[in-house]
Amino acid sequence: MKMANSGYRPAYNVQFASDGGMQMIVSVDVTNNGSDGGQMSPVHANVCERYETIPDNYVVDGGFSTNDDITVVEQAGSKVVAPMTHEDRILKRGGDPYDRRKGDSDEMATFRDRMRTDEAKAVLKQRPSIAEFPNAECRNRGLQQFRVRGLEKVRTATLWYAITFNFMRMRHLGII
Repeated sequence: MKMANSGYRPAYNVQFASDGGMQMIVSVDVTNNGSDGGQMSPVHANVCERYETIPDNYVVDGGFSTNDDITVVEQAGSKVVAPMTHEDRILKRGGDPYDRRKGDSDEMATFRDRMRTDEAKAVLKQRPSIAEFPNAECRNRGLQQFRVRGLEKVRTATLWYAITFNFMRMRHLGII
């Protein structure tokens, strides 16, 4: 994977999906792809299959929200809530980042229109407490550098972090 110093090293990209209400990790994925783009719909599909339900809202970071992924997740029945890409640049040029663009699917146009609303912006403000909290807790417990190699071994190590996080979260919530 290409690193910040322009060099290449073995590295892994960990994806957590979290439940917004309980703030628990509900899905884990590990790739050796340096980009989060293209990871949203597979993780969404995993959550839907595992829990046999489709989330009403699917709140994600801007790096996940590719046009294709938004289209697939919206078609599956979830409302995607994500930051608008290049919003500042479009506004600076005098454009409207929420207007439908050439080549947008109907789902993408619906997403853009939704992100114009104060309601969607309020939901997006909840993302750090939903998504960053589990990531930060796992990093604080040592999920920074893996001592194993290979996707399956890294996925297994990551699952241990997720299990530990969820166990500690359940203790905090008084579930166990």
